[in-house]
Amino acid sequence: SRIIAETDDLFQWSVTGNIGTISQDGVFTAGKTLGLSGDIVIRHKDFTQTIPVTIGQKPKILDTFESESNWNASSDFQQISGTVSRTEKLENVRYGNYALALQYQASAMDDGSVQTVSYHANYPISMAGLSNVTAFLKASPEKQILFDFAMGDGTIQQRAAYASSNWSMVTAAVPSGAVSLRGFTISCPGEETGTVYVDQLIGYSSTVQPDTQGPALTLQAANGALNASALDASGFLLSSKDLSLNLDGSALAFQYDPQSGAISAALPDLSAGLHRITLTASDYFGNISRASINVGPGFASTPFNDLDNEWSKDYAE
Repeated sequence: SRIIAETDDLFQWSVTGNIGTISQDGVFTAGKTLGLSGDIVIRHKDFTQTIPVTIGQKPKILDTFESESNWNASSDFQQISGTVSRTEKLENVRYGNYALALQYQASAMDDGSVQTVSYHANYPISMAGLSNVTAFLKASPEKQILFDFAMGDGTIQQRAAYASSNWSMVTAAVPSGAVSLRGFTISCPGEETGTVYVDQLIGYSSTVQPDTQGPALTLQAANGALNASALDASGFLLSSKDLSLNLDGSALAFQYDPQSGAISAALPDLSAGLHRITLTASDYFGNISRASINVGPGFASTPFNDLDNEWSKDYAE
């Protein structure tokens, strides 16, 4: 028999996927972003061992309201009514093309009591494994709204949030034992009419880690080739499906490396005229970034020189 002595510092340790850091004696420290996946890689001469790691549970997209609305409104009071629909008016949408619009109209009760109208999803929004829910809210006029959580015993527990006149992200703590998010309730103490807009429902297994910034983009064209990059600060990797690249408004084929964020593309002959290349990227949370560059010798003789100091020059070109 032979005795083999090894110590941790004789191995080479590394990590991939932004999951954390590891010291040269093999002590791994996890990052704070939940849901990221990567590998711990151990090397020693010709030996390599890879250990897959996922840090916690990834935030769960509960509803983006981009597909057909499946909600309804109801009330036990005759003096209040409500409707629920999707809106595509740009000023009332925070992400994508649609948001949920909760409309209400109430008359004063003779006894001065408070009336309520509820807006419920016709599909289960499971709260399994979740401790917090976030949503973007906007209201006209400003209004308090209640999150309705269905409990295992059939009762409803509510958590209050406030919708201001501008879009803001609110957080509702999921009650212990909650089975699903049933929907929302709006209360009216007197004669009132208004609308609360809801967009981008997201669930978290523990601490809320909001991401409202789009991916960071770079673009550079030279010698018939485009070199670009797209990386998201959240640490969640983008895929080629999250990207679009256009030349003068038409799709341009490209290659993308999710780990490095590098984008490459071959360019056609752009020796004549004015040309514009645009890169668009959307991350896991729905944040969108867009960057453009102008290419072609024609830009030396642009007819818009009088706009040199104006914000609109790039758009005019």
